[in-house]
Amino acid sequence: RPVLVNSQTLAARPLFEGIGIGVRGVQVEKLSPCETSRELSERLWQELAPLPPGMLRIVEVDDVVSASGSVLTDGVGYMSADLAAVIPPTSGGHLALADEETKQGDGGPLVMQCRLYYFGSLCKGVLMRSADMPERTIVVRTPSMRKVLGRVNCQAAIAEFWAVEVVRTSARERVAKTSKVLISLLQA
Repeated sequence: RPVLVNSQTLAARPLFEGIGIGVRGVQVEKLSPCETSRELSERLWQELAPLPPGMLRIVEVDDVVSASGSVLTDGVGYMSADLAAVIPPTSGGHLALADEETKQGDGGPLVMQCRLYYFGSLCKGVLMRSADMPERTIVVRTPSMRKVLGRVNCQAAIAEFWAVEVVRTSARERVAKTSKVLISLLQA
């Protein structure tokens, strides 16, 4: 893969390979649309076979579309908690300075803006950390996240090339406070 001058992304593949993930390749799966993240998580556990050691799984799931044709899952996918845990605080593709605004919990970022390349396909969007998903799994929504569909005979597919680039991570979890007004709104 060509090296971009002044790249604005942090390469995450070496971080994953450092803990033994992806060193034996990537397995790509396809699932039909899921309405909720809970349904998606349950289907991942039930329908997909366990991964061999060292493999990374990328699951393509169709976008959820409303009756009016609006895409409800536009550009939002998921990353399993074990993968998110190795992603450092990142801003503009560079490691962020450690201060209270960028400090993450032990589980890594809650949300990250990233690019994912696999076998000639390019996906771009936001991945949310999910503790409910099987380990070593990334879920991408298609077609909203997939910008380029890889072909079987392209060089990246033949070489089984994959990469994850992180543009920016979320700040740490924030404390939520409730009030009587907020409670009444949530109950409505």
